[in-house]
Amino acid sequence: MGLIGMRPGGEMRGLLRLDVPFEDLDVHRDREARFMAAVATDPVLSSVSLLYVIGPSDAAATRGAAL
Repeated sequence: MGLIGMRPGGEMRGLLRLDVPFEDLDVHRDREARFMAAVATDPVLSSVSLLYVIGPSDAAATRGAAL
């Protein structure tokens, strides 16, 4: 996980990188929808303009490379 923030003369903006387990695309899309619904109701996350960058965790990437 990582957060890069900037404030170029306006409101706070940033990139939030999350590494998550990856099973398949349907599961990923379901988790993504639930995460974004939670973000929309969070008073802090919904007040900051963030771009979410969601990628596979190292374990998922290693497992995929072995297939």
